Amino acid sequence: MQRDWEGGRDISRDAKEAGVQKATAKSVGSDNGGFFFLYGYGVTGKTFIWKTLSTAVRSKGLIVLNAASSGIAALLLPGGRTAHSTLAIPIEIKEASSLTMEKDSPRADLVRAAKLIICDEAPMMHQWCFEAVDRSMCDIMSKNDPLNEFIPFRGMTVVLGGDFRQILPVVRKATRHDIFDASINSSKILAYSNVLRLTVNMRLSASSVPVEQE
Repeated sequence: MQRDWEGGRDISRDAKEAGVQKATAKSVGSDNGGFFFLYGYGVTGKTFIWKTLSTAVRSKGLIVLNAASSGIAALLLPGGRTAHSTLAIPIEIKEASSLTMEKDSPRADLVRAAKLIICDEAPMMHQWCFEAVDRSMCDIMSKNDPLNEFIPFRGMTVVLGGDFRQILPVVRKATRHDIFDASINSSKILAYSNVLRLTVNMRLSASSVPVEQE
């Protein structure tokens, strides 16, 4: 199952980040959560949206878990950490792996209490990482609402982001086809995501504003 990233629904063709924020806020406020993928190349405003979403949700006294595929990317997020650290994803990931956290552990309690999980630069991670999160959420989130068992990430609002034209997962001794298969773009769970796209280069847009309008 693969997504057509260039032909998806264009939520912000005019850099209307408010559309992304509104969609996510609606999901956070619901009992069923939601699964989103924010697709955009560099300088389209993804980091700004992560910070805005985090601030908006936390201002209501709710918990947001900000993560990224690497420590460098995580530094750009408020309270950001690597996805492996935040969600206890195994370093040596396998197809049938699960998260290395106990259902009744403090970390699992934190995940259950969160209303939003953000993961930036998701295309750099192996698809098995996200499938492990989805698989383990069935056990972790069962305390919240057993009826969410068949919903992606079991009713948690999860927003992934990144650009598939950048670095894909690193796979040892892999062919080009193997690397593509390792991408989240080849995962069945992505078929359940709502794709939100950023298409405007905010840096160029800002530089093109006439002086009298600044």
